[in-house]
Amino acid sequence: MKSNINLIFQILALFTFTFYAYSTFLAIYFTLRILFWDRLALVGFIGNFIPWIFLPIFTFPIISFFLKNKFFFVISCCAVLIILGWFHVKYYSPKVFDKVDASPSITVLSINVGQHLVESEFLNNFILEKKADIVFLQEVTHKHIKNGWRNLIETYPYQVHGPLLSDKQVGMGILSRYPILSSKDFKLAEEGLVFQQRANVQIGEQEIAIYNIHTTYPWFLPQKIFLSLTLPIYNYSIRSREIQTLVKLLQDENLPVIAAGDFNMTDQAQDYSYLTQILIDSFQESGWGFGFTWPAHKNPSGEINLDQPIVRVDYIMHSDDWTSQATQVLSKTGSDHFPITTKLFFSRTVTQAALIKNSS
Repeated sequence: MKSNINLIFQILALFTFTFYAYSTFLAIYFTLRILFWDRLALVGFIGNFIPWIFLPIFTFPIISFFLKNKFFFVISCCAVLIILGWFHVKYYSPKVFDKVDASPSITVLSINVGQHLVESEFLNNFILEKKADIVFLQEVTHKHIKNGWRNLIETYPYQVHGPLLSDKQVGMGILSRYPILSSKDFKLAEEGLVFQQRANVQIGEQEIAIYNIHTTYPWFLPQKIFLSLTLPIYNYSIRSREIQTLVKLLQDENLPVIAAGDFNMTDQAQDYSYLTQILIDSFQESGWGFGFTWPAHKNPSGEINLDQPIVRVDYIMHSDDWTSQATQVLSKTGSDHFPITTKLFFSRTVTQAALIKNSS
């Protein structure tokens, strides 16, 4: 009997310690986030795993109930209700859009192909099955472009791809049902790993600007901390410079904009907040759920030995000239990223009239 009582006290002590340690962690993290946000690498790294870091909260009411600790039970129940409310508002409350049946729209598809992970024939069939009007492709290979794209020419007569200097390199590509008037390849930062794409597309009488984006991925890089002490530090400085440049470009745009691709950031990153001051995140607007897109394959995901997605890094964003509907994360293709799609409706009356005229 005495041993059982001791065990109960030990469990209660462990739970109390865990409760206070976890609460302290959250308090410190969000204090640092409010003060510094991504200016501190550790804050930026932990932010990638929101909402995962909230999961332990859901176990606390159950544990405290069985331990008959009323104080912890009430506090943890309140915390659970707050988190559930936040989840509902942020991830499970897509915007209701009352579209008119005659409203013109385009369907957009974005796929990070994952270099050589997806066979060209499968990729072609997948693209044709989704019937998108504009397809944004990242990490496409020479094989995809030379052997695959010619089989898509009937459906997508307008095709552009970025510079591929060798057969082993990967690049960016855009497929469109609508005329591509011009396109250019550029880097958002001199040290950036990937050339981005910008193209002007003619939809009816309306010209739009589209950006195919693949920012440099953040990773742990050795950095000297003090004297000769060197530690691996989570580094996203190149991506941040790329996002800052992109924001400036978007601020100067006069055309309706669609920007899609692999942005290599989550919706908790400070870079995301900068970008969404200019553009609207389609999934945030009309998606449902957390929308995790990476990793979907163990390769080429660096040293992350997972094939189940834990973060959302792929986006379709748009200017306020559009309203999105039914943004979705699609099924696996074999890539280490899940593809995403959305339907965009023009919100400008003049533009709608131009599109209706063209489709009639």
